[in-house]
Amino acid sequence: MKDKSHIVLMSLMVLFLASCSHNHPAYIAHAGGCIDGVFYTNSLEAIDHAISCGIKIVELDLVLTTDGDIVAAHDWPSFHAATGHKGDSCAICTSEFRARKIHGRYTPVTAAMIDSVMVAHPDIYLMTDKISDPGILQQLPHRKRIMVEAFTLHDYFALKKMGFYKVFYSQSPEPYQSVLARRKQQSSDTPAPPVPERYTFWVLGEGHRDNTPDYVSAYGKEFAVFAVPNRHAADSLAALDKRIKYVYIDEVE
Repeated sequence: MKDKSHIVLMSLMVLFLASCSHNHPAYIAHAGGCIDGVFYTNSLEAIDHAISCGIKIVELDLVLTTDGDIVAAHDWPSFHAATGHKGDSCAICTSEFRARKIHGRYTPVTAAMIDSVMVAHPDIYLMTDKISDPGILQQLPHRKRIMVEAFTLHDYFALKKMGFYKVFYSQSPEPYQSVLARRKQQSSDTPAPPVPERYTFWVLGEGHRDNTPDYVSAYGKEFAVFAVPNRHAADSLAALDKRIKYVYIDEVE
């Protein structure tokens, strides 16, 4: 009897742990994730470290070089500052970008490197930030594994048509109050204005209950939230609403 009780208890524990793991959001390595205690490098080493820690989605900030190539950097002033050229603010050519080192040791990432990483790791997805122009993002291969933050309605719907894996509208839902108001005024046989299904939004700290509901509205079906320190904070945040499916984290371990 004692043995049977033990087996039942162990079975319940397994089921409980399975249900807990199922409730975890998908973790997104913010700007490649922290590497050696350094944040927001958007570097190749950060990406490799995040993947080695089991992260399946890597977010990179994207900018354009003077050659029109996509590269990973939050913005040009911060890239210059991190590569020994503080005070510069202009875009540079791709060859100069490749020749630099971030904080003297990390490798800047080009579109070709992104391609190589995704070829080497078929289960890895990319989340893009800063650029949502469809004409520019068409440079990127592997659209079925790329998630995009769109910053205009035009970009949002254009990127969806282009076949990117998932597109998120990176704005507070409040602008859609006018859209919903127009819906109410229209007759039932009038096509309703389209509304994005997915949103990204920003939350401070580990997820404040007073702040999150302002964004977690009835408009969206899925949400990606940025950014929190670690997996534990991401789990706490996702517990606020079942539609929070993705959370950006800084520390990937």
